[in-house]
Amino acid sequence: MTVCLSHKYNIGKAELLTATGYIIYNKTVRRRFEPNSGLWPGVVICLSPAPLETTAKTTWKEVSPYPARPLPFFPISTVPWSTATTIFEMEIVQMDPLGVYCAPPPYDNNIKVVAGIDLNGADIAGFLPEELGLLSDLALIHLNSNRFCGILPQSLANLSLLYELDLSNNRFVGPFPYVVLSLPSLTYLDIRYNEFEGPLPPQLFGKTLDAIFVNNNRFSNVIPSNFVGSSASVVVFANNKLGGCLPPSISNFANTLEELLLTNTSLSGCLPPEVGYLYKLKVLDVSNNNLVGPIPYSLAGLAHLEQLNLAHNKLTGIIPMGVCILPNLANFTFSYNFFCEEEGICHNLTSNGIAFDDRRNCLLEKPNQRSKKECEGVLEHPVDCFHYHCGGGSTAIPPAMMPAATTPLSSPSMAPGYV
Repeated sequence: MTVCLSHKYNIGKAELLTATGYIIYNKTVRRRFEPNSGLWPGVVICLSPAPLETTAKTTWKEVSPYPARPLPFFPISTVPWSTATTIFEMEIVQMDPLGVYCAPPPYDNNIKVVAGIDLNGADIAGFLPEELGLLSDLALIHLNSNRFCGILPQSLANLSLLYELDLSNNRFVGPFPYVVLSLPSLTYLDIRYNEFEGPLPPQLFGKTLDAIFVNNNRFSNVIPSNFVGSSASVVVFANNKLGGCLPPSISNFANTLEELLLTNTSLSGCLPPEVGYLYKLKVLDVSNNNLVGPIPYSLAGLAHLEQLNLAHNKLTGIIPMGVCILPNLANFTFSYNFFCEEEGICHNLTSNGIAFDDRRNCLLEKPNQRSKKECEGVLEHPVDCFHYHCGGGSTAIPPAMMPAATTPLSSPSMAPGYV
């Protein structure tokens, strides 16, 4: 258990409400702080309250209670003292919503513990210390848009109450951080815009996560083929080099998935009809890949779909009317493919209030289409998706017949969008 004591004003004494003795450091000279040794700029002290014999007889005067609303702090350093207690010093640098938050833990309403760290956009550099795992009552860690680097400490496995972990837009490296799979309460995982690499573990999609953001890293290999039942409502794979096919087991997300973004993931093969089983889906983006074959008719069953982006692939065949009349469809992008026909109302999507982009296809009656030569080279060799088997990672697709448009992978300055 970690207990947090905070003060807004300069103080000379303090009292840890739940310990018989403890040690604190002067944040400037890194020495033990003693009573009557002078004013001490406002800090937060967080430590494991194991009584220490050297200070057990010291009586500290209480200066102020916990604030009604948590004060914002930025971390200065982590100072290990002994195996009995570790102290984390924080300095108040500005009064805004960022910082360290204290709250009663689920098991004891009479104390306050370090419940959250929110340091988004604080421009902090360096490694995450192993001692972070000593804050065992943390419920959320928000560290996006900083300059943290290295690998994640294994001590994070101690954070059994952690339900939100946002490490996006930093410089973390190494393979997928398997330590996050050991967090039993985790529901939100955001590690986008880092330098993680290698395969994605199938176990990730079996956890009870509501949101999974792994986009804009260096993940490779293939998308896991054996998705089990998942609770995720948002899954973003975009801007990785995963390759392979989208497996039929994607249908195991049907009961929860609302947004699926696979932009620029080197996806190949046919779009499986099982995508149409994702009946809660609102956003589907598979643009900038190497998909072939027709649009599955099963997509006509996605009654909640609002945005559909199929651009920059090698899809062929017709634009099915069932997709064009989806009741909530607001934006349909299918440019830079090889579609040759539009059914019914698909000829005039504007009349149905749908924003669309149909450029660079093989639609003879539309402007800004491909040349006859380009179209013939592809349409003379149609792909039969019924006989095209993709066993989760198969890449038995011919080499690309045209280069896909590149997508900029620039990192946002702060609070990135989905991709």
